[in-house]
Amino acid sequence: MDQGKWPGGELGGWTLDITKQHTRDFVHDLLEAVIPLFDSKYVHVGGDEIGLDDKKNACPELVSYKNARGFGYTGDVFVDFLNTLNKQVRSHGRTTEAWEWWDQYGQQSSIAPDRTIVLDDYIDSDPSPLVAKGYTVVASPEPVLYVSPGFGQKIGDYGYVDVGDTYENYAFPTPAVGGGRVLGYKVSRWSDSAETQSTAFFDHFARRPLEVLAERTWGSPRVPSAWTFLSQVDAIGGPPGSTAFSLRALPKAGMTVSTDSEETTAEDGRAINVLDDDPYSAWHTAYSPAAAPMPHHITLDLGANRQLAGFRYLPRQDAGTNGRIGAWTFDVSSDGVHWRTAARGTFADDQTEEEITFPTTSARHVRLTATSAANGLPYAGAAELTLLRPDSDSGPDKS
Repeated sequence: MDQGKWPGGELGGWTLDITKQHTRDFVHDLLEAVIPLFDSKYVHVGGDEIGLDDKKNACPELVSYKNARGFGYTGDVFVDFLNTLNKQVRSHGRTTEAWEWWDQYGQQSSIAPDRTIVLDDYIDSDPSPLVAKGYTVVASPEPVLYVSPGFGQKIGDYGYVDVGDTYENYAFPTPAVGGGRVLGYKVSRWSDSAETQSTAFFDHFARRPLEVLAERTWGSPRVPSAWTFLSQVDAIGGPPGSTAFSLRALPKAGMTVSTDSEETTAEDGRAINVLDDDPYSAWHTAYSPAAAPMPHHITLDLGANRQLAGFRYLPRQDAGTNGRIGAWTFDVSSDGVHWRTAARGTFADDQTEEEITFPTTSARHVRLTATSAANGLPYAGAAELTLLRPDSDSGPDKS
């Protein structure tokens, strides 16, 4: 098997052979053991990633099972099994949840899942058609809300959420559609082809989509720009007790920026891009006529002394590696002349955002200096440089 491809679904990697009674007994006994362990109203039984009709019709065991029971299509075998599982789940006083799959990509069946099953609709951008068939739906449209960073790490890739487009343009039909039969929306997170990555890696790609989803489904009317919304999120800070991204961001309005180098010809690598709250723009040092050697630095003037407790560094978000900072120092100053080091370290060679904290200090000027690049080339860059304030901060330092 090609190791670059996922082994399930249409590639025939691991679909249970439900024509065998011992398989059906195993699934039954597994549910009997697992259902009582959780107090959730819902029990998700999967039900997707089954081979398409050409694969099912080429399976002699499946065709024989279909014919013996008088089904019209091989797809009916799986729908009938889903309905069998639904009866079992309902016998425990729970509600079955499953992925919509049986009627997609031209698949045929003469029977349908019971309408007491809640269906996760991932194929349709609008859940209304499935609701019109009488189903209660949880929407997770694949092109809009799938986070699968093993496949996609930039706009245009499968499994990468364009948070700007999703926030500003996706309609998000309201739960009132179909008399309240759209229960809500969810971001679907997958680890395919990235199984060895850290939790922080997956959280990075899901954090902004989850924030956008919450705002668009629970929150107030949209502000004009997704980037304005993200800046408002950062200014609020993380939930109490969170261990990452918990500090409030210092608003960037009124800040100015300077740098020793920026690219303005081959791409828009201006330093000002680190202050626009747009993760898809970035500062990048100049490529030509000859790239200056390390170190490179970028400096922010806050306009007044502020209490600082850390910063966040967001590398470029187009999956490119040039400009990712390796080793760095972070210096602060009250007058722009006398500097002191608040923190130093090395960033990971990936595109995840990192939060650095340090003891609270007062400063008007801050400078991030890249002393090496993650890929060894003489470039530095950042999509965003976000300053963090202590919980006690309420405005400019009056001291």
